[in-house]
Amino acid sequence: MAGTKVRGRRGRRGSDLVDDHLGARLRERRLALGLSQAQLAARMGFTPPQINRYEHGTTRLSAAGLWRAAQALEVTPGYFFEGLGERRRSPETLELEAAGLQVARYLRRLAPEVRDRLIGFIASLTRR
Repeated sequence: MAGTKVRGRRGRRGSDLVDDHLGARLRERRLALGLSQAQLAARMGFTPPQINRYEHGTTRLSAAGLWRAAQALEVTPGYFFEGLGERRRSPETLELEAAGLQVARYLRRLAPEVRDRLIGFIASLTRR
């Protein structure tokens, strides 16, 4: 398969960039939602060590597992393939995106007028 790298792993013949990418996307979304591996495992009906192996690309996520992950993480299955083959985002960018999702969850709980005032306040902090 073009564009994949195979590297040996204990317990299986090898892994490729697709497995690594799917695992990274699984981890990114889990962290963005503020879930532990144990919490995600409970949502999916798996064990925490299985989630760890999926996130590290050492175990392939089956089509059914991918569907369960999408349901548990409130995304479409296609989410896991977004950015495949593109350059990876920096850890700082990933951390900022996770924080942005967390702020958005909090904002959703506020009354619209409070939310608008808070957004205006944040915007005023960025002006110099």
